[in-house]
Amino acid sequence: MYRLLASANEAARCVAGETLFHLSATCLMPDSDAGRLCFSHAETDETRETHAAENLARDVDAYAGLFQVPGLPQPLVLMLPSQHTTHEDVELRVGYGQAACLRPSGSDRMAQLAEQGDSLLRRLVDLRTADAALAPPACLYGGLQFLPSQGHSLPTAPSGEGPWAGLPEAQFVLPRWLVRLRGRRGFLQLVATARELTAQAQILDELQAIEGALQGAQLVRTRPAAATQGAVAGLSDGQPFHDLVTQALQQIAQGTLTKVVLARMQWVQRSDGHAFDTAAALCDLGRAYPSCLRFSMPMGTATFLGATPELLVARDGCLVRCDALAGSRPSHVTGQSGKTAAQALLHDEKEAREHAYVVDAIRERLQAYGTVAAAPTPTLRVLRNVLHLWTPITATLARPVHVLSLLADLHPTPAVCGVPQAAAAQFIAQCEAQPRGYYAAPIGWFDASGDGAFYVAIRSGLVRDDRAWLFAGAGIVAGSDPDRELRETQAKLRPMRTALGIADLPHERISA
Repeated sequence: MYRLLASANEAARCVAGETLFHLSATCLMPDSDAGRLCFSHAETDETRETHAAENLARDVDAYAGLFQVPGLPQPLVLMLPSQHTTHEDVELRVGYGQAACLRPSGSDRMAQLAEQGDSLLRRLVDLRTADAALAPPACLYGGLQFLPSQGHSLPTAPSGEGPWAGLPEAQFVLPRWLVRLRGRRGFLQLVATARELTAQAQILDELQAIEGALQGAQLVRTRPAAATQGAVAGLSDGQPFHDLVTQALQQIAQGTLTKVVLARMQWVQRSDGHAFDTAAALCDLGRAYPSCLRFSMPMGTATFLGATPELLVARDGCLVRCDALAGSRPSHVTGQSGKTAAQALLHDEKEAREHAYVVDAIRERLQAYGTVAAAPTPTLRVLRNVLHLWTPITATLARPVHVLSLLADLHPTPAVCGVPQAAAAQFIAQCEAQPRGYYAAPIGWFDASGDGAFYVAIRSGLVRDDRAWLFAGAGIVAGSDPDRELRETQAKLRPMRTALGIADLPHERISA
């Protein structure tokens, strides 16, 4: 990178000072034992769980220094999922600072984002070292709130109130620095103006800080999540959600709704006044959920983080992938083995109906773009706390379509909204106590060619200093039982509760 900066200095002198350069150089973890990110499948192979857990802890700890680099802002972090059927290395992306930030709003926010993003990314001047010829293109990273402020009339948080107060309706950033690692090798990328590249003192200081984190010289040892246990107050109970499910079932019985997905929020505040350790929480999520997208997105004074198993849409050239993920139950309940729970879910008629709505909706919306293929029957996604019915769906595009155009047609699916969509959205707007904000909304990235990927931000929470708001949801159809749906949300809340060090209360323990 130092040689590249010298070349960039010369090039920058020949253009306007606000011209944006995108620099790419290779980077290499120096320790062959610690410098790896090869996650085993601790979630699905019980016979190897102890060994896999040790590997996961070592792998994530090797990169923990990147999550808190002295002198640099809190980073945007993405740990991409491992393959479901292989043990390939997981890709890690860590971005520091903002070279640019886009905040579209309103019912046409997807179109705004595509237009503004294309204009921004295409005007970057690309420079790279000889050994970084295969470095990936620049991407914009971020998310959009559940529904736009126009068109679907979902409520917005009053100024100064609620978890989402003061946050934009959508935010996508072009990171100033981006570390992309896969295994021991990767790329270090910088976006800077020509003016910054001709006066490099600050850039060199930032580069040295990142190099120190990569080499482990400034590794920040994050406190274990358990250190916060016993220091939490303000947990909400589940009665409001129980009542909301009952209300939804009345609407379903009247024929107004066929399915509606309801969100539950738990508000938490530490009683000792200390801030939650989001870096430690991210490490915990990284170890525990290798087949999920683990993410941490700084937004002003807040951090949105989680571990989601649900891919909404990914486009790579003419290939499109989606997950239909709906129909769930806790993976471990008192008096029932994991195998028994899995078989019960696979043969549950109510859960099968809930899942089928999602598969049908995704297939129908993708058929306008090309040839669609889906597995004839769902299989299981097995996570530590929850079992899901899962159907992977693919499409081959007949013509180039931007991933944001696909996203605009797909979101929100019946996995997070309902059937019919308009009626379900209206029920959610009128009956849920708080706006969903970024919960259950798309988060991801896209590049100048229109490729990218977006996940559904479930199993997530928003953290502001010593406060946190945790979210979970459940699909309600005819035959749903409020007590069972409440237990399901308790299981879905557990990943974030565990990561933040919040112990279960006695009345929240899951039983059959």
